[in-house]
Amino acid sequence: MSQRAIFTKIILFIYFLLTSCCFIYCHSFVRANSLPQQQLLSEVTVIQTAQNTNDRLTKIASLQWQKGSINTTIPLIQLNPKKRYQSIIGFGCALTEASSFVFSQLNEENKEKILEAYFSPTKGLNYTIGRIHMNSCDFTLGTYSCDNVENDFQLNYFNIERDKLFIVPFVKRALEMVKKNGNGKTLNLFLSPWSPPAWMKRNFHMNGSDKPIGLINETLILNSWALFYSKFISFYKKEGINFWGLTVQNEPEYAAPYESCVYTAEFQRDFIKNYLGPRIQKDHPQTKIMIYDHNRDHVHIWAKTIYSDKEAAKYISGTAFHWYVDGDYENLDLAHQVDPTKFLLASEATQGPNVVLGDWSRGESYGYDIINDLEHWASGWVDWNCLLNLQGGPTHMENWCDSLIVGDVTNQTIYFNPMYYYFGHFTKYILQNSFRIGQTKQFVKNNEELLVTSFITPENNIVTVLMNQESTLQKIQLQDQSADSDIYLEVILPPHSIKTLIYKSNVKY
Repeated sequence: MSQRAIFTKIILFIYFLLTSCCFIYCHSFVRANSLPQQQLLSEVTVIQTAQNTNDRLTKIASLQWQKGSINTTIPLIQLNPKKRYQSIIGFGCALTEASSFVFSQLNEENKEKILEAYFSPTKGLNYTIGRIHMNSCDFTLGTYSCDNVENDFQLNYFNIERDKLFIVPFVKRALEMVKKNGNGKTLNLFLSPWSPPAWMKRNFHMNGSDKPIGLINETLILNSWALFYSKFISFYKKEGINFWGLTVQNEPEYAAPYESCVYTAEFQRDFIKNYLGPRIQKDHPQTKIMIYDHNRDHVHIWAKTIYSDKEAAKYISGTAFHWYVDGDYENLDLAHQVDPTKFLLASEATQGPNVVLGDWSRGESYGYDIINDLEHWASGWVDWNCLLNLQGGPTHMENWCDSLIVGDVTNQTIYFNPMYYYFGHFTKYILQNSFRIGQTKQFVKNNEELLVTSFITPENNIVTVLMNQESTLQKIQLQDQSADSDIYLEVILPPHSIKTLIYKSNVKY
């Protein structure tokens, strides 16, 4: 072989080595530099409601993640999508006789608007929970029971004819709207009694209650009262309406001047263990039993008393509670710790007295309470009357309240209060079966002043709700710990505003 041929082969070999190395290096370089791209987060959809603007659950300009150093003079929220807490059952309202009656007085156009406003996932609040009173309550047209026949222990005269006048038609319309627009989701209905029939009570009246126990403590009565729940569920089922759950008694610590029945935690525990639990398990095993259904101040005490009895606890799925007390959110943590397998549900909240159209502070109080309840293990939040008239009724006790939607039946006009929009920031976007995720706050003087809660949804979205109760603008930084440490979001909250931020998560649901 000639020297020229040998030299040519050497050159070709060196060329091959250089091109191969270059390919490997460049390929590795491209791959190495593409890894951070996997950690980049999608643009953030922003929904805003703000006072002194036209923004009402309004989609505004999207936000982009930034790269750089964190400003230590601005509050920082760090989200951890890998850390999971409670899952969401849903959000909703009570479908009372008062609400159903007002609904019946409106024209078809307004009826359809209200149904969409609450139960449509695209045009409304995407409600997934409904509460129905068993027998009358303070927000009915009068006092009534499904069986007024004294000593009818087998409940042969039980009926729901009164409910068929207004409540049943309204509930059916709501279910139709959910079925039409819900993409397979369900409306979880639960029942709550305010009072047993008068003949089952020690004071022989549905209004008011003896203390410490309102029920006649006799086996015939207690068996019959347990059967009452079962009959109510069965009769509604015949109407095509299924109950997901029940609470044992509305506000069992309050001997109200309207329909009420006082229990102690011990008495409720024994009633569930010996009567209600076995009856519901036999007749309606899918129906969930919730204890308490009163204010946060004693929620942990009732949970400890009842859940500590294994024979009672085996029938119980969760604890319901109301908002009529300032603070005490830490009691929800204590109730959760008693038995982490049982859920917590905020089952009633309302504003009053009377209707005050456009009251912004009432919307803010809803937002404040919802965020705090969710941050302390609540799996859902249920408003009281979904619809009232301009007076705040009808109510046979004349204890007028406000509602998210108010109907003027005379002029056939409906009004949406700020509470509606504030509630929507949670209900529309934190979907059923979403999980609350971890979060830490930095550069904050008072953690309670920074109102925020975050969830990961079954659609793999991170949903963060932030609220500003102050009269000045707030600036906040947000980080997602699944992304690079120098990636952050800057969020501006106008005075008296609430925002929902939505983006695709890097972490799988």
